[in-house]
Amino acid sequence: DNGDRLSFWAIIWNWTVYPRLLVIRPEEGIDLNGNPRDVLPYLGNCAVNVERYIAAPQDTAKSLFLTHNDSRMFVVASDPQGEVAWPLEIVAGAELEAFDFTLPALAGVRVYAAVFDGPEVGVGKVLGLMTSVRTNLSPAGFISHMQTP
Repeated sequence: DNGDRLSFWAIIWNWTVYPRLLVIRPEEGIDLNGNPRDVLPYLGNCAVNVERYIAAPQDTAKSLFLTHNDSRMFVVASDPQGEVAWPLEIVAGAELEAFDFTLPALAGVRVYAAVFDGPEVGVGKVLGLMTSVRTNLSPAGFISHMQTP
């Protein structure tokens, strides 16, 4: 309902042998009413400098992450660890609760690593989504960032 409210951050961590999505609970008071590049420093630290972004409305993000009924989402690690034993399979239909941290198993978690098991999102789907997002990547740059080693 609020296009400037940030629901979740995610960093595509695909330069390792075990690619994953790092999902980060946004800090209170951060919104996207300006340039998304202005909020990137909140994601970085002394080891990681985030420069590229894709900001998507909720419906677009749902379309990307929940496209395949035969895909499964797993939480494989978190900070802090909490009391849940990882990996935790996210029940189909509860993915949005995981992304916005309302899933009870993620109470108190600041960041978690998720992996997906199932078919990959096709290039056509990715290019089709590019018209409904704000980004500083070209379509070719986005596809390049989605490749794994």
